[in-house]
Amino acid sequence: MGILTQYPTYARIIREELQQADAVHVRCPANISLLTLMILMRTQTPPYRWAKYAGNWRPEQGEPWSYGLQRRWLEQNKHHGVVTVNGRWPDQPEYVHTFDNPSLTEVELAEGRDAAEKRRLESPVQLLFVGALNDGKGWGVCWKLPGT
Repeated sequence: MGILTQYPTYARIIREELQQADAVHVRCPANISLLTLMILMRTQTPPYRWAKYAGNWRPEQGEPWSYGLQRRWLEQNKHHGVVTVNGRWPDQPEYVHTFDNPSLTEVELAEGRDAAEKRRLESPVQLLFVGALNDGKGWGVCWKLPGT
C-alpha cells in the first residue's frame, strides 16, 4: 500500500514525459505499469504505444488482482497500442502479437564470451540500467568492469 502514496508524484512525472515522447513502451505487469496504463487510457500522446505483458497471459490459477486487471485492459486495447506476449494463444486480437523472449545457443554464448574478452572499456563508463537490480536480472554478471 505504500506505493500508493507515491502515485501522485509518479503520475505527474509520467504525464510530463509522455507529452515529450514520440513513443512509449510499458512493461507489464507491475505497479508502475498499472498507473501508466491508466494514464494512457486518458491521453492521446504519444501516438505510438507498445505494451509487453511479461507475465503468464493465460494463467490457470490465482494471480495478484493487479496482474489480471492489466491483462484485461491490454486485451481490451484500452491503452490504444500494440501488445506483445510470451507464447501463442488462441483467439489473440490483431493487436496482440507473440514476442518470445530471446534465447542464445551455446555457439552464440561462446561467440559473445570471445567478443567480450577482446573488448576493453575506457573510463569513465556511463551505464543506464532500467529495472530491478537483483541477481535474477543478471546485472552483476553483465556489468563487470575493469578494476572491479
